[in-house]
Formats: sequence, C-alpha cells, structure tokens
Amino acid sequence: MTTVGGRRRVRGGRPTGVAVLLAAALTASLAAGCTAGKDDDRGRRASPDASAGRASVLAVKIDNVRGARPQTGLDAADVVYVEQVEGGLSRLMAVYATRLPETVGPVRSARESDLELLAQFDRPTLAFSGAQSKLLPLIDKASVRARPPGTASDAYVRNPDRPAPHNLYLRPGRLLPSAPGEDALTTGFRFGAAPEGGRETTSGTVRYPAARYTFTWSPDKERWLISMDGEPAVTTDGGRMAAW
Repeated sequence: MTTVGGRRRVRGGRPTGVAVLLAAALTASLAAGCTAGKDDDRGRRASPDASAGRASVLAVKIDNVRGARPQTGLDAADVVYVEQVEGGLSRLMAVYATRLPETVGPVRSARESDLELLAQFDRPTLAFSGAQSKLLPLIDKASVRARPPGTASDAYVRNPDRPAPHNLYLRPGRLLPSAPGEDALTTGFRFGAAPEGGRETTSGTVRYPAARYTFTWSPDKERWLISMDGEPAVTTDGGRMAAW
C-alpha cells in the first residue's frame, strides 16, 4: 500500500490504474527478506551521528494485526509500505516528511526488509519497538538513525487502554524538532500521463497468505479508499484511510 500525500494519480478526475498497480508491485516485492523473532525491547546505543546530517524522513514500524487496529497517525504519512512478516501477516512502515502527527502507533519491531526499503532515503530516522537479536548488528551498520525506546524513552508512551504488545506509541516531536519537508521524500516516484494501451480500473486487491488489501476508487473523494481483510481501514479518529 502506498500513499503519497499531495501527489495525484488521476487525470481529469478519472482513475488511471497507476495507484493500484504500483501498490501491487510494491507489496509483492516485499514478501522476502523478513526476519522473524520476538521484539527486543532492551536499550541500545544510538547511532554515533544520530543528530547529525541534514534533515531526513522519519520511518515508523506500525503493528497491523486485527488487535492493533485502528491505528493512529497513519493519515499524516507521506508513504505507507506494507511488509509481509511471519505467518503471512503484515506490518506497516509509515514514512513522514511533510508533517508529523502528535502520536503514531502501535509501534512494533523492525525487520530486515525495512533496511532495504529505507536505503532510498538519506539516513532516515527509524522508530521501532525492538528487533530480533541477529538483526541488531545489521541495523547498527545500516544508514539509518535507529531510535528504539532504549535510546529515546521520552518519545514512547504506553496506552493503558490497549493490551500489550499493541500499546506502544511514538510521539514524533520528541525525535525530530520539525517535519523535514518534501525534499526529504526521495522515493523516486514520478507520475505523469498514463501510457498508451492501459486499462482503467476502479478496484484492485493485493493478497498475502494471511492478509488482504483492497483499493477502491472514489469519484467523490478522488482517491483510492483502502480496506484491510475485507473491512474499511480507518484511523482512531474514524477517518477512512485512502491512497492519493
């Protein structure tokens, strides 16, 4: 699933089919490279230059099992990636550049595929609950600013109204002083006129072994409404998730 704020994927108010096809290509490409294991909430040292360098995006790993829904802060993300994890389930990685929500979550653990995806950004900040012990050295070597709870405890809070492990939330303003801006969003996505020979579509579904995402074009909202596992995907404020 990909949402790029402010980047229209329609022409003349009609769907071009690009959004759904792109979502399918991205999600299918993420099926490999996942590292299974329990969250490791032990404190870790921050990257040596965690506060150095020019502004870059904030990436947050977000829980996506039924017990973690509805999520908070996804509507503010510029890009949301879906990644397959163990058991055929999925987790989300939300990327923030143009604005930072007050709260994001529930936050869960990192996977090796996160590092592959984040390589397209200029040393992004990665917020996650922990990682499998074999993955920690790879995170330390990667070009990311790793900020799990052990390195930024004041940025994370527990929601007493939710059961663990679906109750850890991030306050992005405690990690970044402000949103880095659109220039930090170096995804490489470019959109223009639809190529010749295409076929307009109003709906598309991406399937995993234990998860399903459906994108349905809304002429009124001029965006793709998202459903997860056959149900409308919403945030904690009741807003429907949508892809531009």
